[in-house]
Amino acid sequence: MDKVLRSNVFWLVIAFVLAVMLWMIVNIDQPHVPGQQHNDEISVENVDVEVIYDEERYALTEVEEDVRMILTGRRSVLFANQLRTDPYRVYADLSGLEAGTHDVPLQHEGFPDELQVEFIPSHIRVVLEEKGLESYNVELVLTGETEAGFEVGQPAVTPDEVFAIAPVSVLERISTIRGYLNIDNADERLNDEVELKAYDREGNVLEVELSPETAEVEVPIHSPSTTVPLRLDLVNSLPDGLSFSRIALNRESVEVAAPLDVLNTLSEIPVTVDLSEIDGSTTKDVTLPRERQWIYLRPQEVEVQVEVGPTVSRTFNDVPIQVRGLDEAYEVIFEDDEQVLSELVLSGSQERVNDLQQEQLDVYIDVTDLSQGAHTVDIAVDLPSYIQGTPAEDQVNITIQSQRSMSTTTEANEEEEGE
Repeated sequence: MDKVLRSNVFWLVIAFVLAVMLWMIVNIDQPHVPGQQHNDEISVENVDVEVIYDEERYALTEVEEDVRMILTGRRSVLFANQLRTDPYRVYADLSGLEAGTHDVPLQHEGFPDELQVEFIPSHIRVVLEEKGLESYNVELVLTGETEAGFEVGQPAVTPDEVFAIAPVSVLERISTIRGYLNIDNADERLNDEVELKAYDREGNVLEVELSPETAEVEVPIHSPSTTVPLRLDLVNSLPDGLSFSRIALNRESVEVAAPLDVLNTLSEIPVTVDLSEIDGSTTKDVTLPRERQWIYLRPQEVEVQVEVGPTVSRTFNDVPIQVRGLDEAYEVIFEDDEQVLSELVLSGSQERVNDLQQEQLDVYIDVTDLSQGAHTVDIAVDLPSYIQGTPAEDQVNITIQSQRSMSTTTEANEEEEGE
């Protein structure tokens, strides 16, 4: 095959065949009788008609589209016209016409002079409507669902107002200018560009010119969150000989994001510090516990500032004992009228122990549930943070009696003394 293609004889044959075909095209419709002319015709359906009008001022709201074109001429000319690569033009010129309905003749250009061009219909009906300009707010419609547990914040649309250019009758039908954004499985802030379109009340898209045609949107995507207080949990004990001067967290709360049903069960988050690991003043980074249902925890670590010092002791004598839970109709009589704790030994860091005042010591008994009569009750001691106390006595003997009984006893004693 390659040898045939490279053969001069082969290409001479091809050239001869083409020459014969061209001769036949040119001469096939030549008359056999001198002076007689034979013409053929070609019909073209649905011809594209270019409408020329002032597009800045008017909109073409109606135009007749079913136009048929008939070309008449010699077969060779018709055939050559079909083989052309340069375009012809069929148009209706509305230049200078005002808004309204017009019957305009069809015109053409670009056809060979030998061809006769006819249009059916020869005129087309067009409707021009004057354009209007109106501004509209942009509506953003979010479609889809975010990742489970996330919520959508207030979107920002830029610009939030656009101009619509269209025939006045179309502008009157505009219900909204809208853009759509899909937020399926979103779990972070979205920044995107949306295409804007005009819609009527039934949700149909209207053919209008928008300026601008797109809008930039920013949509916050976040999970429900709340601020949860921290609770300092101390486990085990400091090594012997050490006491706290101070222990504190660098923050009081953290932010937790989670589904609402999970957040509603959160009251506080523990920060656990193992005292047995502390051998001096230090700052510890503690990783907070995190539940599986939480989406995030911010921050995930907190600092615990620990200050310790050598343990010292200090003794307080004759510390008053307060009475709690006593009804006003009753009073408490202490054995031997000694309403004091004879000795209270306190221990802690030197800084805290030396700064203690006796007024800060809360020593008391609770008689809330006790009836009248004699009782032996426990002595309770409330002390400032990081101070340990050892009372000399754990219990005290008391008698509870009514104020009335006390008053009667006093009067009897006074009468005896008078006699």
